[in-house]
Amino acid sequence: MTKFIQRKELQNIPKDVPPFGTVYTDYMFSMQYNEENGWHNPTISPYQDILISPSALVLHYAQSVFEGMKAYRNEEGGINLFRPLENFKRLNRSLERLNMPTLDPEFCLSTLKELLQIEDKWVYGEEGSALYIRPYVYATQPNLGVKPSNTYTFSIVLLPVGSYFSGEVKIWVEEQFVRAVKGGTGDVKFAGNYAASLLAISTAKQNGYNDVLWLDAETRTLAEEIGTMNVFFVLKDKVITPKLTGTILPGITRKSIIEMLTSWDIDVVEKDISIEELKTLYKQGEFIEVFGAGTAAVVTPITELVHRDFAMKFTYDDSLTLRIKEELVGIQRGRKEDKFNWIEKVK
Repeated sequence: MTKFIQRKELQNIPKDVPPFGTVYTDYMFSMQYNEENGWHNPTISPYQDILISPSALVLHYAQSVFEGMKAYRNEEGGINLFRPLENFKRLNRSLERLNMPTLDPEFCLSTLKELLQIEDKWVYGEEGSALYIRPYVYATQPNLGVKPSNTYTFSIVLLPVGSYFSGEVKIWVEEQFVRAVKGGTGDVKFAGNYAASLLAISTAKQNGYNDVLWLDAETRTLAEEIGTMNVFFVLKDKVITPKLTGTILPGITRKSIIEMLTSWDIDVVEKDISIEELKTLYKQGEFIEVFGAGTAAVVTPITELVHRDFAMKFTYDDSLTLRIKEELVGIQRGRKEDKFNWIEKVK
């Protein structure tokens, strides 16, 4: 049974959807783990700062993983979740890779629904808006030494968000730094993956780009993923997305788009593809669209992909990219038939 601690004074909800990552809802969920009791003390409490020891292992050895999903206001005025159990199962894969205790996905989902029922008023109805859901787990044992912690905290916080990207999206192909190596942690949502990406992304932004396209660590030639999303390359006769090799995050949006395209009898291929091959296909007029896909980014058309001094530019009038986005968002918001049983309703 989840304990609920009520707050007497609640925030005034902003009239307009706030910028991504700046405003959080009134309540959060948390529970603790120790070796004696396992996961215990599930609590919904007011959103607040956390107290942590200066020697907590997460601060020194980065035992921390997270997930990201969204709640959407549907056409009936209720709340839709998009494949939430997939996120909690992926959270468990991240926990296993970091040698951390796993969670019960069904319990996580029921607790999330309980939290969303309390915070229902924070789910905006404007197009492009959603309530972003951030589950995360971190090590709390105050004992320095390179070893797994024996105590952890699992939390969920909520934040209203609009579109992650706005306007034209330009991507730089990154060659100096790499995101992940085979055998590493590139296929899980480990906090350290994102910390290691910041220098390359910040440099790209300083030069007028929104994000980077990472290449493989071994040859620095094969496209892998964009910093905040998986990537799809649309050719005249097929759609290509880099195959999962242990260095690419297996995105739930990515998986859903592959299933959607397959149902439309569109040839979608998971394969290695080099940046030089993409440039050749672009010169031949065969490479016509490229988009990113993820929970935060949804489906993001990329207007410019730049490798060294070669710029590939794209337009999206009457495009497959926009068709995919319209269908996916329509399912998430209940405007289109959920043929795949992806939607979980919060009653």
